[in-house]
Amino acid sequence: MSKTSTSASKPWGTNVAVIVNDFGGAFCMGAIGGGIWHGARAFRSGNTTLSVLQTIKSRAPVSGGSFGIWGGLYSAFECGLKGVRNTEDPLNAVLSGFLTGGTLALRRGVRIASGSAVGGAALLATIEGVGVGLDRIAVLGVLGGGASAGAAGGLLKEVAAPENFTFC
Repeated sequence: MSKTSTSASKPWGTNVAVIVNDFGGAFCMGAIGGGIWHGARAFRSGNTTLSVLQTIKSRAPVSGGSFGIWGGLYSAFECGLKGVRNTEDPLNAVLSGFLTGGTLALRRGVRIASGSAVGGAALLATIEGVGVGLDRIAVLGVLGGGASAGAAGGLLKEVAAPENFTFC
């Protein structure tokens, strides 16, 4: 895993802009995906076209809001962890998933929140693991296969996380 130190923290306004941008992107993904999902379910149930459109109109914003809250809270935790830990690595994403899952389930009790926190961490660990694996495959593909695998370690840091590439 490559760690990049972010010695100069970004201004507060930049972090807020990143969080709001992530919230909006997550809302859009949830609204569009939720519209497709609920529309397909309504269509499969044999509803009329008007009924399918009404289902999409009523359920898509709810899905978008749920995705948006998850994405915005995750982004806030990730920016906060980057500032506190002063590094940018996959552990920030996993810890952010843990905190987001736990925070969103807190109103249902500590036991449920702890399970949701572990689930959020597992989800983000899987996503980060796949990302790191794909980065390694891409680097080995660029280098020409297994013969140059020894040189991949030094190049991986530059390809996977260049120092000037930070969101928060």
